[in-house]
Amino acid sequence: MKKILTLILLCSAFAILRGETVQLGKNGQVQVTPPAGWQIEWQEDAFGLDNHTVTLIANKNRKPGCTIVIAAGERQPAHTDASFLAYIKQLYAEGADQFVEKTPTYTRLNIKDGIGYYCVANYAAMAGKPPTEGAAKVCGFVLIYRKHAPFVTATLYVDDPKDPALDLMVKAVSEMQLSFPDFPAGRIRYDSGSSMKIDIPKDWGAMRERGSPLPDMERTFDLKLNPPAGEKALLTITVGRLQNGKPLTKRQFEALAQKLAAPIFPEAVEKKATYTEMQVRGGQGLHCVFTDASLVNKTPVPNQYKYVGLFLASYDNGCLAFATALTDDPNSESFKLMLKTFSSIEPSFAEEIKTPPVQITKTKQGFLIGSAASDTTLLIPSKKFKREKIEKNARGGRGNPGYFFGKDEKSGVIISGWFEPAAQFQYSDARQMWTHEGLTKAKNAELKTINEWDVIIYDIAAGNGPLKQVNMRAHYLKDDVWIDLHLSITGTRSSADMRKQISDYLGTIKLSRTAAGTR
Repeated sequence: MKKILTLILLCSAFAILRGETVQLGKNGQVQVTPPAGWQIEWQEDAFGLDNHTVTLIANKNRKPGCTIVIAAGERQPAHTDASFLAYIKQLYAEGADQFVEKTPTYTRLNIKDGIGYYCVANYAAMAGKPPTEGAAKVCGFVLIYRKHAPFVTATLYVDDPKDPALDLMVKAVSEMQLSFPDFPAGRIRYDSGSSMKIDIPKDWGAMRERGSPLPDMERTFDLKLNPPAGEKALLTITVGRLQNGKPLTKRQFEALAQKLAAPIFPEAVEKKATYTEMQVRGGQGLHCVFTDASLVNKTPVPNQYKYVGLFLASYDNGCLAFATALTDDPNSESFKLMLKTFSSIEPSFAEEIKTPPVQITKTKQGFLIGSAASDTTLLIPSKKFKREKIEKNARGGRGNPGYFFGKDEKSGVIISGWFEPAAQFQYSDARQMWTHEGLTKAKNAELKTINEWDVIIYDIAAGNGPLKQVNMRAHYLKDDVWIDLHLSITGTRSSADMRKQISDYLGTIKLSRTAAGTR
């Protein structure tokens, strides 16, 4: 809970939105209905890979307020109602010193296709003090688990535990709908076109993170795997590529294995690393097991493991992978499963590709959008297009220099998108990308072609009233450029009418190529 609280309390200076459906980068959407009169703020990729925040605020003082963290870069292991409640209690206990209540009362929430719990606690530092601006006296927590969906945590801020705003915020969080690609889906993607194929065990939890810099290696990425409730194990994998891009010889690999084992010796029974060869995909592999000297003839307690397995692999493409596998029994099925999972890894590292800044110019014909990534430009033939300013410290998709966002104030169409080098596109075609992102299963999803664009159109309910929203993703990939557009319109008209309007609007956007050096 301490980690979660830290993440939530760091959120600030978000872009304010009036709508109820938030497009989170290229990967998903969040539909949330705030209490009447409240505002929505959001920040993408706030804490690592694909993590997002959606914030609901009632007024400029930010109290009452609610910050929701959507951990799209991870998935929880399979939970039962009891195991999820136990997990929540463990999280709270880690940060309980901040609160008056050391064991709060938990209320089960009615979550569609999931499990949710809610509790309220008083900040110890604010006990007996009058309310102050910028510091809440009372904190509520909502945690929601859905299988194969991002883990959701929400922190609610008020000064009075009887404030009716608490119920309003709990309702908004409980009814929030997520549309994200299943994670992981066989291939885990990192930035700059790098990825890793891996056979994640069924019902195991997974969390991907950016790795720490290591000597002689380029960018590294981490993946942590943990089993369902009732099993005790932890597999932490680091994948990277050698700076020279060359695979290790067998002698070099064996020397590296001994070097990596050396820091374990002071705390292990074994004072020598005895490795066994293991099969890996497209390379050579080794593994060995060490015993924690402090736990010999003792019963391990939670968060302590009697044995640590060290797994290593060197691949023909110059990549390396190594992992620690924590267990109380190296002969257990969970340890064998960790070994099998590591053996399934197939890393792929692409050269880092820089995305140049998008350029938007007002002309007599409308607004011309392009970038140094290509000689291809877009012309939006409307003089009422208003470009929205991107917050200075935006991260994730919005922080991408190729990103733009605006609204045609005459038609009401909201337009955003990315200009990227074609090499950034890592799918076989648009349909595969949209299937991975879950859009092909969206409400009334329709695939079509409009001029040179591959298009998917789908509906989103905008709250409980008559409003509805039609969304479109338009994909263009040719020569040296990839353009990914997102168009949306909200109204009370029929979906068919709004689909026709948004399709006609895309048809007016003109693609053209300019001679080099003319822009």
